[in-house]
Amino acid sequence: MEGARSAQQWSFDTDPAEFLYTQIVFKDGGDYFFCQSKERRPKLDTESINALNPQKILREHIWPLLEGGLTICDDHTNPDIYIKKPRLTAYDSTPALAHLILQEARVCEILMQNPHPNVARYLGCYVQEGRIAGLCFQRYAETAEERKARGLLINKALVVNQISAAIAHLHCFNRAHNDVKASNVMFPTIQSENAILVDFDSCAVIGGPLPAKRGFIDSLGIEELAKFLS
Repeated sequence: MEGARSAQQWSFDTDPAEFLYTQIVFKDGGDYFFCQSKERRPKLDTESINALNPQKILREHIWPLLEGGLTICDDHTNPDIYIKKPRLTAYDSTPALAHLILQEARVCEILMQNPHPNVARYLGCYVQEGRIAGLCFQRYAETAEERKARGLLINKALVVNQISAAIAHLHCFNRAHNDVKASNVMFPTIQSENAILVDFDSCAVIGGPLPAKRGFIDSLGIEELAKFLS
């Protein structure tokens, strides 16, 4: 057993929000397992986890098969590359995580063929055993949220204009981002003022059904970003 980690799951359908359980995920050999605890801060030692009857996570539920037309990244060990992997603490015994990563790969393939200076640079799929185990992006230094937390001044007008341009670029391909927020805005270096829009797993066809995983619609997201940066 290695790499045990946990995350609390809450229901926000009530006021106040209701704690549901803590999900625990770990790796054993080449497989991942999950279990749930009613404790908010459960012990993560082997004996305690085994007592919770962990279940194997099906690979097809988290790693979709590589489909034709998707680029493979052959340089995924490069330290300048960030590999976005499924967030296993959100696993719900369905293929939802696999659907998310495949959906994002399809959108990012469009963006790879049509780059924009304020959109994250996508480098292709990280593939294991014929399945998409992650998505490779250029590594960036920090988010707007992190920069503000460090107490640094952020040029609000510049960032809002840059992210608005990134959103307009997405809209050119009939896609909405659906999750514009400070933690999805990054900067290439600690000193850079060039804002980069990241995280495309909430993207959807404009006018189509909204994805289950989403934040604000794009116009409202831009407004909320401006408020946060004020």
